[in-house]
Order: sequence, then C-alpha cells, then structure tokens
Amino acid sequence: AVADDSLRGLLRQRTVAVLRACGDRGDIARAEAWLRSLTSAGVRPTVRAMNAVIHSCARAADVPRAEHWLLDMIDGGLEPNIFTFNAVLAACAEASDLSSALRWASRMAEAEVAPDGVTFRTMVTCCARAGNVALAEEWLPQTQVASF
Repeated sequence: AVADDSLRGLLRQRTVAVLRACGDRGDIARAEAWLRSLTSAGVRPTVRAMNAVIHSCARAADVPRAEHWLLDMIDGGLEPNIFTFNAVLAACAEASDLSSALRWASRMAEAEVAPDGVTFRTMVTCCARAGNVALAEEWLPQTQVASF
C-alpha cells in the first residue's frame, strides 16, 4: 500500500486523469481496471474518480454498470453529486431506458441534489429516444428555466 499522503494524492490525481480518458472513450473495462489499481494501492477513490468510471458506463450505454458504480460509491461512504447523477441519467438516455432514468431522477431528488440544465436536457433526450414525446414535452420547459 502507498504510505505517503503526498504520493497517494499524486497517484489519485493521475489515476483520475486516466479514468477521464477511459470515460471519454466509453472504455468501461479499462476504467474499472484503473479503479481497482487505485484501491489495491491503498488509495480510496474520490467522487471524481467514481464519476469518471460512471461516465465511461454512460458513453457505453451500460445502465446496469453505471448503477452498480453509483451504489458502490454510496456503500463506500462517498456522496454522489450532480455530476454522478447526470452521468447515470446519460447512461439511461444512451440506452433509451426511460424507466431507469425516471427512477434515478427520483433518487436524485430524494438525495436533495438539485437538477441542472444538463439533467433536464438529458431527461428530454431520454424521453424522446424512448418514444415518449408527451413526457419529453413535460421536461422541456424546465430546460429553458435551468439555462438562465
């Protein structure tokens, strides 16, 4: 295990940069491998690191993996933020999984995480991709309010 706090911080910082690159490519397997290497070195992942892994799941439209990592971070004592929830919602939108998106939007409200413009636009996209135009129209006005 890495003993020195400054070395842990550097390792965490570098790993988050790699995790972000994995996320941008939707490379879940590589992101998960890097996360495991971080924890096996005795470094506790940050919310940013977990968000990067969830982002990779979103890019790959893998809702179950995104949900797994969000729940894993909660189990690990980390508090999801707007970026966490938006990444899970993005996975739902990519997969046209409206029921999961609605469930996570509800959980986001329960966690008292305020939605932002990204949240609303992602929900509109998810509704549209799932073919629920009426629900997309309900979310649409909120995108305009959140933009200001």
